Amino acid sequence: MMNKTIRIHCFPEPITVAEIKAVISENGIKPSDLFGMSDLVSDPVVTGYVADEKKNASAGVFANLKRTDKKFDEEKEAWTKREKELTDENMKLKRDNAKLGVGNLFNKAITSRKLDEKQKKYIEARIPKFDVSDPEKIEDEFNTFLDDQIETFKTDASVFGVDIGGGDGGEPKGGEPSNQGNATGDDIFTKPLD
Repeated sequence: MMNKTIRIHCFPEPITVAEIKAVISENGIKPSDLFGMSDLVSDPVVTGYVADEKKNASAGVFANLKRTDKKFDEEKEAWTKREKELTDENMKLKRDNAKLGVGNLFNKAITSRKLDEKQKKYIEARIPKFDVSDPEKIEDEFNTFLDDQIETFKTDASVFGVDIGGGDGGEPKGGEPSNQGNATGDDIFTKPLD
């Protein structure tokens, strides 16, 4: 209908699409000047273009998120590893610091447990083997270590036939010296380890 109207009023011959495009371009007319929003939105070319752009934008956002997530995971792993290293190093320093006080704990134990000279030398040679697992509980751990060392001392002495005291046939109580031992100074239990 429009073609007939244009032909009748303006143009004696039928007008082509190329000529219409040329007139629109020359006059700077935009598609929105000619058509309403609903016509433009329902045009298959426009809807296809918008759908493709949305798809490309979504794919770009997804790819960016994937790259960001990967980088985040790598950084998180690196920081977690570094945090573990620092925590382990901190714990090692705390344990080393706690071990510095073992000498004082041992000196107190010599008096409180009434360790004799043999027991003192035996345990003193094994103190470097003492390891602290929880610096907050070093006294408890050291007392457990001392208990184990006294028992080991008694076992080793009986295996090697060394008299550790208790002249009445019984064992001395705790770490009290018996003053009845007959071991010489060349005894393996009284020599410090080299």
